[in-house]
Amino acid sequence: DFLALGHFWYMDKCIGDFGKAIEHKVKLPLVVVTADNAVRRKINKTPDLYEKTAIPFVLYGKDVLKGISLPPGAAGSHIDITPTLVELAAPKGFCYHTMGKDLLDPRQRPFGIGLNFVIGPDYLVEVGEKTKVHSLSGKPLPQTVPDVKMLKKFYDSMHGIAWWRIMKGPKV
Repeated sequence: DFLALGHFWYMDKCIGDFGKAIEHKVKLPLVVVTADNAVRRKINKTPDLYEKTAIPFVLYGKDVLKGISLPPGAAGSHIDITPTLVELAAPKGFCYHTMGKDLLDPRQRPFGIGLNFVIGPDYLVEVGEKTKVHSLSGKPLPQTVPDVKMLKKFYDSMHGIAWWRIMKGPKV
């Protein structure tokens, strides 16, 4: 659909213009592009599960990101955005608490936890009454299927901790 392509082109242009403008005003700029949910216009009339659920997370900062690259097999979710930005921007040794992880840390766990989903580098696990493994857009399922029981247990634990913090506060 040409209207959607025009929309994407305009969005890309505006983000690029903003990035160029900020580079001239800030000493070490870091531009972050993301979304709060996956509801957005799709080019594909029949998007697969990944296209329906994935959100963008784009980092741009020519000097801030110099020598840094995304580790192979990295996968994450919204809870991983803040720790990634803290690790990029905070002074070395800065102490903070998080349930997420730094997406640029090569020692990170290779999956992200979302609402009803666990995403890995080459799979998407739908968590519910029946747990189902899906491939990512255009990729085959991995030869070694992820340990779905372990992923479900981790998913339940993360959501349980989140519920506790919201309902009961930080004291255990």
